[in-house]
Amino acid sequence: MATPEEAERIVKEVKEYYGYLDHDMMDDIGRFNSDYRRRIDANWLKMENAASHSIKVLARNISGSGARFVFELLQNADDKNDPPFISFQIHPKHIVVECNEDGFTSLDLKAICSVG
Repeated sequence: MATPEEAERIVKEVKEYYGYLDHDMMDDIGRFNSDYRRRIDANWLKMENAASHSIKVLARNISGSGARFVFELLQNADDKNDPPFISFQIHPKHIVVECNEDGFTSLDLKAICSVG
């Protein structure tokens, strides 16, 4: 099982791979040039909207169920010998998933974060 520090490093690697700009970086850009910050925000919103539409279309075509990734998470939780536990916290811009699965690897995280 990964330590909290290793888990944080892995999440950071995935965020960097997908081009995530953290709030501190965006604030620095805004202090440097507020117009750049505004334009970056506007362009990211356009890209997120385009990606969101593409992902929805892809998800419908990949599986008959729009909840395929949920089934994957449930399967991971059920792989453990102990009684499975999983909880979902749904927020406007993110989902928090907690489970007692102890074999979750960096490859599992990268697979769940990938579209295909």
